[in-house]
Amino acid sequence: MAARKKRSRSPMRAPVAYSWVPIDTNYLNRPGFDPKFLGDVPVGLPKADGTTLKAGDLLPALHYQHFSVGMHRQRNLAAFTAVNISGAERYQRTGREEDSWEEDPRAPGIQTTQPAYRSPFQRGHLVMRLDPVWGRKDVAERAEADTFHWTNCAPQHRKLNNPWWLSVERHVLETAAVRRQRVSVFSGPVFSPQDPVLRGVRVPLAYWKVVVWRVPDLKVGLRSLGFLVRQDAEVWAAVAAAAGPAGVPHAPRPVRGFEDTPTRVQGYQVPVRKIEELTGLRFGRVAGSSVDVLARRRTGGMRSPVAGKAAPGMRTLGSVADLVVE
Repeated sequence: MAARKKRSRSPMRAPVAYSWVPIDTNYLNRPGFDPKFLGDVPVGLPKADGTTLKAGDLLPALHYQHFSVGMHRQRNLAAFTAVNISGAERYQRTGREEDSWEEDPRAPGIQTTQPAYRSPFQRGHLVMRLDPVWGRKDVAERAEADTFHWTNCAPQHRKLNNPWWLSVERHVLETAAVRRQRVSVFSGPVFSPQDPVLRGVRVPLAYWKVVVWRVPDLKVGLRSLGFLVRQDAEVWAAVAAAAGPAGVPHAPRPVRGFEDTPTRVQGYQVPVRKIEELTGLRFGRVAGSSVDVLARRRTGGMRSPVAGKAAPGMRTLGSVADLVVE
């Protein structure tokens, strides 16, 4: 495909993502996340538990093409995203142009935009750019463009966003494509009162992901995996650097053992119930012991990567090859 000339950023132009199609501003035509996507066992959007996270903390879900986003009113970031992936209908994209991120007019003032995303932080897609890109050409390209809303973005340290977290995301997408499988994926930050402020934004110290798929010929018919990735050491290093010689008083130290792991930004496979505990979200049957792959295993306890509490069943991951999938 021939390279296109860059367009001037006129206030009158339609917003453009690097999928080379304008963002469709008729948001009424977006079906959003489909809870019946995996078949006759519904998997709905996560809900606030009413204690750690209250329903009033969240905007009503914003629906896009093949995915939905639940924005946190106080944090100005997504509390969760939910996307349907169809490996059998994947629409292959090629080429790349400069990123162009746009605000969603349905969430005025509840979005974190460009000023927060300067080195060492990257504009991290919560729904990966290619996850919802499936179906007819026009539908797939609308879905790709939709991932470039600021509502789908969060500040991720470059060492988190690439390569570790990216390798998990690619593994999920490529497995679905190879197996021609349907998968639903939920993602989001772990919000904590201890999150530091940098450039006016409270930066999450960890991110989570839950993957759900259907297994034929099972009574329940579902399996789920939970992941957690920390960026606390790198975030506090960035905050200390911004503070200058005075440093950051009372900055928490990284969790013991962090520096001994294969990469500075470390990932874990965790029970989905642990993600519920950390986020205040509830995933319903997805977190059940008969569905969650790791909960079905009797594994030894490990230290919690965020709170330092005992967390039975957690697994430190050096690579995606360490995943327990059945």
